[in-house]
Amino acid sequence: KMADSGCIPNVYTYSILINGLGKAGKLEDAFRVFKHMLEQGCNPNAITYSTLINSLCKANRILEAHQLYEEMMTRDCEPDIVTYNTLLDGVCKTGQADAAFKILDEMLVHNCFPSIFTFNILLNALCTKEQDKIDRQLLFKSIEYGRVPNVIVYSSLLGDLCKVGDVDQISKLLDKMCHMGCVPDVVTYSTLVHKLCMNNRFDQAYNLLHGKGCAPNVVTYTTLIDGLCKTNNIAEAKNVFVEMIQRGCVPDAVSLCTLNASLCSSGYPMEAYEVRKAILTSRFIPEALSCNT
Repeated sequence: KMADSGCIPNVYTYSILINGLGKAGKLEDAFRVFKHMLEQGCNPNAITYSTLINSLCKANRILEAHQLYEEMMTRDCEPDIVTYNTLLDGVCKTGQADAAFKILDEMLVHNCFPSIFTFNILLNALCTKEQDKIDRQLLFKSIEYGRVPNVIVYSSLLGDLCKVGDVDQISKLLDKMCHMGCVPDVVTYSTLVHKLCMNNRFDQAYNLLHGKGCAPNVVTYTTLIDGLCKTNNIAEAKNVFVEMIQRGCVPDAVSLCTLNASLCSSGYPMEAYEVRKAILTSRFIPEALSCNT
């Protein structure tokens, strides 16, 4: 109808129509419009291709998406960061790690540098038995490309290291994180303590309480205390609780109930009394004193 009215659709018009059809799940119609576009001598741009690639990936037609990407290159239409991220997201969700890294390398060849979002796509989607190896490759490539990994990228790497209890690597990575200007906060430390406790690596978790540049808060301490109590390491839990008070970190209802309940149920009434006494000495009388322990 536009043509009949003397208004010739351009690449933006076609791209909008293709995008709408793709979102409506009408892929075949979208490709008919794309074919018509070519027949009319209107060259598609990166937005047109990215739209079609995105629709194909969402329909789990990854091979066709990659073929369209290759066709795009033959038409001298340079993919942009959106095109690459769209294709990577589709490839990664099918667990094709090798294909993902090939695309990542092609980005560099075509002077399209990955963004933090690119690396987050890869880290969040690539879940294979070689996850730790993949994560390390991503970190290396991220630094190689001059992109500073953000907290999400580092957190994923730290989480993998926690699973195997590689304390030396955790320490090195935390140092690297600071050196790259991505300073870990108390949330990062609390998360690490939680993951280490889940894997019964309490010594490593305790060492993190004295991490560089970040003082543990009540959540960090409570996480460690809870982990120790659940594994019946009552003496260690008590020591951590006492240290918590000595370092000026005021316990809350959760930390108090957690320790008191564990001491009482494990047959340590005197220790439970000492905990209450320590809290009273510090002039802190929380609501947790009313807990049924």
